[in-house]
Amino acid sequence: MRFGYSGRDAAGQTVSGQMVAGDQAEAQRALEQSGLSAVAVAAAADGPLGHMGWLRARMRRGVGQRRLLEFSEQLDTLLSAGLPLDRALHVALNTTEHAQTRAIIQGLIVEVEKGESLATAFARHPAMFPRLYVSMIRAAEEGGLLPVVLKRLIRYYEQSIEFRSFLVASSVYPAVLLVFSVVAVLVLALFVMPRFAEMFADINQPIPLPAQILLAGAGALERWWGVLLALPILCALAIRLYLGTASGREAWHKRVFRLPLLGPLLFRAQLARICRTMGTLLASGVPILTAMRAVQALSDNSLLLQAIDRLQRAVKEGKGLAHPLLADPLFPRMMGQLVAIGEESGALDGMLIKIADRYEAEVRRATRTLMTVLEPALIIVMGSSIGLIVVSMLYAIFSINEIPL
Repeated sequence: MRFGYSGRDAAGQTVSGQMVAGDQAEAQRALEQSGLSAVAVAAAADGPLGHMGWLRARMRRGVGQRRLLEFSEQLDTLLSAGLPLDRALHVALNTTEHAQTRAIIQGLIVEVEKGESLATAFARHPAMFPRLYVSMIRAAEEGGLLPVVLKRLIRYYEQSIEFRSFLVASSVYPAVLLVFSVVAVLVLALFVMPRFAEMFADINQPIPLPAQILLAGAGALERWWGVLLALPILCALAIRLYLGTASGREAWHKRVFRLPLLGPLLFRAQLARICRTMGTLLASGVPILTAMRAVQALSDNSLLLQAIDRLQRAVKEGKGLAHPLLADPLFPRMMGQLVAIGEESGALDGMLIKIADRYEAEVRRATRTLMTVLEPALIIVMGSSIGLIVVSMLYAIFSINEIPL
């Protein structure tokens, strides 16, 4: 049976989680033996709120790749120092401050001390340990290579986090420029330009044409701001509903990789992640079909998932990986040729990681090029918008000098 529990650890911190036990008394004893006090145990209910779904949802939001990397580095250091697994987990628990991570480690301790394998214990906490991680740890335990595989996982997540951070950092500056541009134009149009209209009304003087156009736009914006605000929200909702349908989602997935500039970038980023993951799995002793099933969780694009399914069927039929890759029009021919070299040399895992390195380098170059073009374009658009308003106001001010006294 599955039980939800809560209690306090040796540091006085409240921890909670889930565990499997024969009955409630067994769960209580196991938790108390692991060092918890004031333990409360209850059977996890079925249904939409069963299995402590709210806690899992919170854990999914709170436990990310960075915390998984920190835990892996700590566990690797402790095991390399000669500590047994249960002692290493206790030390990791006492040195971890993040409450949700502590709850998960507490659950790991309970399950490992009950005699379960580390991979099985990890599999019970998918909020922190993805299927890729569990598959590699299971292969490591079967082959007696846990320290080696932990180092490969650490390297994998370091590269994944670094690549994702690069993509996020590259988009921050253009996003700030765009927001600043929109806010500046709105402030000028809604608060500054109406003052000029009042000033010209006070002196009973017609407003110059450029200022009239801007004031008309500002007035329309002021009157219809609710509609203008609701319109993109409604469009976004309509698009989301459309993409929620099978036909809409499939149509979008077929077009997303064909988008100008962004399409090839997104496709290569997905291929890089798939190749790196599969190469890491194969290097850790995971069978190729298991590795292919694991990488299917890395993408939600139906076009790419169908292509992976085709590859998987071909591998099951004994056709290898390179020939189906070369025959599939979705994948670049260069990728198939490099995989063929990897299969011939018996180094498919290393070749897949090299392909991932190459695609990530291409994505970085393309992203830098795109940002190099996008940033000045945004600056020009922002400067032109603000400059147009300022010049119109200055023209209106200078026109006052032409008023006869």
